Amino acid sequence: MRENFGFEIELFIRDRKNGFLFLGVTLFLIGLLFYIPYQQVNDIHDKTQKELHTVRNTISSFPVHIVEEDPERYPVYQDVLKESQLIGSQEVALTFYNDLKEYTSIGLELAQSRLQAHEKGYESFNQNFFVPLEQSLRESVYYEALEDQNQLIERDAQSSSTYLVLAISAFSSVFFVFLLLLTSDILTKDDAHSTVIQAYPINESQRLFGKLMIYVTATILTIVGLFAAGYVLSLIPFDAGTMDYPRVIYTASGYEAVSTSQFILRTLLIAVFFTIHTTLLAAVLNTLLKNRYLTLFLGSSLLLCSFLFSRIWAFLAYTPIDYLNPIGVLDGATSERFGQSEIDYSRALLIYGGWSLVYLLVLSISFSKKHRSSRMRKEGGQ
Repeated sequence: MRENFGFEIELFIRDRKNGFLFLGVTLFLIGLLFYIPYQQVNDIHDKTQKELHTVRNTISSFPVHIVEEDPERYPVYQDVLKESQLIGSQEVALTFYNDLKEYTSIGLELAQSRLQAHEKGYESFNQNFFVPLEQSLRESVYYEALEDQNQLIERDAQSSSTYLVLAISAFSSVFFVFLLLLTSDILTKDDAHSTVIQAYPINESQRLFGKLMIYVTATILTIVGLFAAGYVLSLIPFDAGTMDYPRVIYTASGYEAVSTSQFILRTLLIAVFFTIHTTLLAAVLNTLLKNRYLTLFLGSSLLLCSFLFSRIWAFLAYTPIDYLNPIGVLDGATSERFGQSEIDYSRALLIYGGWSLVYLLVLSISFSKKHRSSRMRKEGGQ
């Protein structure tokens, strides 16, 4: 077993495809260092200006003459006017006084005002003319956490702690495809080394367990190492930031704020579960399709299905299809996009774990049939 384990590690390291994939992650992390300041990512001044423009468009969309004659026909009109006033106050606090604490206090009042407007039918307007309910909920929790912890809101994403969170969130959207490319030949590559592999006195289940250990451990350690290096590198152009800064996540009870360090720890846990799940999925597809390219095609099709059918078929929330972006699940973006409130962090871990057991069962049955067939051929040959 030990010799086979060493052989598999050597194959993993010498695979050029794996090297190119991890090189891509490295380039992504470096590119993000230039992208954040260039695109003014998370710039609150830019955000305030856009919201002010949006709320003014919202006000102009009301038929003023009808509002004045019959204000009950448009119950949210006064709320929109208040929203405009609050955003204007945010701009003044930020531009003229550089008062980030006041900006946060007004932001909390603004988010709560929007929530009240939603209760009156705010969402009945064109989606370009209002802030979505989920965003209002997140901002309410976010500003409240800033006030409770007596922290100042970040002006932009130019801090290393925020860079790390942004990098994790952005990479998560392609993490499934990355893992598919990495593991697409996890079993089919054995055909090219069948003579060597057959020399080891281990069965298919033991070999799969060894591969699973190697792929999961190597992937997680390498990704963590690259992101840690990206964090250290980001200290050159950016401020360090703080690992206590609040981040909003989505749970079964709704949105809640956690520290950046807790966000990263939860990310690591869900990444481990997700990597195990996707590696076993690739192994199942390899076993059934016996082709790495078909594995990539069918695996990628699952990602496409999540965008096409998740809002239509609610039962997909019980399959891995709606959980192919682990950080999207963690921060609530997936739940909002698919309109399925039950998609949250805890359920994601159960889905990954449960389906991994299903994949193991399928592989066990397949290996058992293969072993039985091989034994019968040997007996027939004798």
